[in-house]
Amino acid sequence: MGRHRESSATSGSAHRPGDPRSPTDTPDHQLRIGVVVLTLLFGLVGIGTTFTQDGPTDGLGAALTYTVCISTIPVALAMSKAEFSIDWWSRRAAVNNWFVVYCELGVTSVTATFADPTTSMQGAMLLALVGAYAAHFARAKVIWFHVVWSTAYVLALGAMALATDTADTVSIVLRVVVAVIVINGSVTLLSAFSSAVLTSSRVHLSDAMTDPLTGVLNRRASRPEQSAPETALSTPQSC
Repeated sequence: MGRHRESSATSGSAHRPGDPRSPTDTPDHQLRIGVVVLTLLFGLVGIGTTFTQDGPTDGLGAALTYTVCISTIPVALAMSKAEFSIDWWSRRAAVNNWFVVYCELGVTSVTATFADPTTSMQGAMLLALVGAYAAHFARAKVIWFHVVWSTAYVLALGAMALATDTADTVSIVLRVVVAVIVINGSVTLLSAFSSAVLTSSRVHLSDAMTDPLTGVLNRRASRPEQSAPETALSTPQSC
């Protein structure tokens, strides 16, 4: 009657014997594919903008765009080795935090070279994807960096658009407002959701790995596959 019902929650990306899922079915593998594909797509889309009239200006703008877009190849390779299941618990992995900073600088540096500020504002909407990633895998300071940086950039683009087109003020202001809401709203909602799920998971994991009467770690806590979440559980997320 007094026995505590242990949770079956486990973590880690390693494939364990008896697990019916193949290594390619794990969340880590799927997340890696998604991040790699989106990173490379950004590079391809960026290169494609060099063939448009509203895209990067000739000379320095085009050179900067090609440089950033080509850099997505080694970055995608690095992200293909990320351990997302473990990193989600701690948010301490430097690769995820630096990846957010890289994406912020990459999107802004490429879109800033566009000839039309309103087109740049449309491209800046990609920062919403960066915020979605940061909400799940980045530290609080990096998330705040995303919010401040993206908001300041969109406002700057809006000011440039107003300076070049005074006949459509209302439309430009509305575009700025929508961009700020989309970029910051997504990271706010997803960050709150991720934090709530993480807190709940920590509570259930703690219940599953400790004796309810003494609070001492039980046999489940000594299993190798539990070491990663246990370490994250005992080390609070830092800002």
